[in-house]
Amino acid sequence: MDIRDTLSYQDSFKWYNHSKKKAYNYEPEEYSHDLDTTDINLNGDEDGDEWDDYHGYYCEETRLCYRNGAQIHVDTDNLNDFVWIESIYEYHHDDDCTTCDECQEWILHRDALQSHLTGEKYCCGKCMEKAEKEFKRKNWYYSEYDDEWFEKEDDITRIQVWTDAENKYKDTSITAGTLDKLVKDGKAWIFDKEAFDTLNPGTGLPYGYKLNEKNMNTQLLKKLYSIHSPSGKEQNMIRFLRSYIGTLPGNISVSQDRYGNLYVIKGTGKTIPAWSAISTRWHTATTPRISRR
Repeated sequence: MDIRDTLSYQDSFKWYNHSKKKAYNYEPEEYSHDLDTTDINLNGDEDGDEWDDYHGYYCEETRLCYRNGAQIHVDTDNLNDFVWIESIYEYHHDDDCTTCDECQEWILHRDALQSHLTGEKYCCGKCMEKAEKEFKRKNWYYSEYDDEWFEKEDDITRIQVWTDAENKYKDTSITAGTLDKLVKDGKAWIFDKEAFDTLNPGTGLPYGYKLNEKNMNTQLLKKLYSIHSPSGKEQNMIRFLRSYIGTLPGNISVSQDRYGNLYVIKGTGKTIPAWSAISTRWHTATTPRISRR
């Protein structure tokens, strides 16, 4: 018996199993319809006016839906296999749809944006950008200096960034590539394998930095080499020496005569050692090479 077939008059076969195409005069364990002698067909007492293309029967009212991109009309009371897509105001079969992994809104497979980073689908660029940013936050590594995320931990190193407001250095993450460029451009300096973005102009060393015996001569020599002081123009060298000597421990005094000669005295004894040296730089090399033997 088909759904639209007209029921013949009967008074005992009151139960019907549509899948088995069998009517019963007793109530079975499984059945699909209760039959009534006044029913015209299995849908009830009256034929519907509209045909359901999806389920294949007449019903009271249908609405326009889509399956595989094609228009069909479906019973408004039986839309279980269809989902409402708010963005386009249409019903589509759920096999043709998915949900945005970020906002959970229904979207058509053909309209979804696929993220190569997360592997998920999204309804719009805004949702995908938000999801990718969160993915990077959980799985990648952040460079504070570059204000950017990087996939590999080896890409990230550290630099000490001077903050005038706090009058101290702040340990900051930075990419190795950015740090190399800063050093190359003379905007960052390395001391004892630690990077600094600002130096004390008086000493040419990081603020509060104390030279130890291991690195004192090398670092100080590099700084002296970097100061331009040809004969008659030793002011920068003299200024640096006075400032640097002022940071040294002990009872040390510095004086200067009208010719620019510096006199450095340490101690108060009657007899004290004296050294003389020139402050003129005789060569023009700008990048010294120092080898340790």
